[in-house]
Amino acid sequence: MKHKKDALALEKAKNKVDKSIETRSEAISSISSLTGILLFVTSFLGITFLIAVCCIIYIKQIDETEDELENYSILRKLGFTQKDMARGLKFKIMFNFGLPLVIALSHAYFTSLAYMKLMGTTNQIPVFIVMGLYICMYAVFAVTAYNHSKRTIRHSI
Repeated sequence: MKHKKDALALEKAKNKVDKSIETRSEAISSISSLTGILLFVTSFLGITFLIAVCCIIYIKQIDETEDELENYSILRKLGFTQKDMARGLKFKIMFNFGLPLVIALSHAYFTSLAYMKLMGTTNQIPVFIVMGLYICMYAVFAVTAYNHSKRTIRHSI
């Protein structure tokens, strides 16, 4: 400041400004920290829910296979081959895991679109990465259920 008069005017203006006003960098910093916390909490809950749903579907599938062992024995006596029964089992497991997966992916996609619109972002790459991880997780549980059910049926007849 070249002049004392300007310094006094600046000091008066500074005293009039509300102390609770944040600077742009402070606002960005607080928003970033809140976004990080929100991301962590939602990721944790999402992963927990995903694993729980996959386990429930897996246990349901294994329970149904155990309950239907007599039906598979009857099918074998009627002339169905192991390959025919495995194909039917594969379609059943694909339906049991596929329908919840399609619903979950649709929900996640449209929810993320609403969130991105709310936040003013357009980057959908993270959404598709998470959807890919969902598909992989469901696929692991579905393949495990298929192999276990197929082995159970093979040993029972």
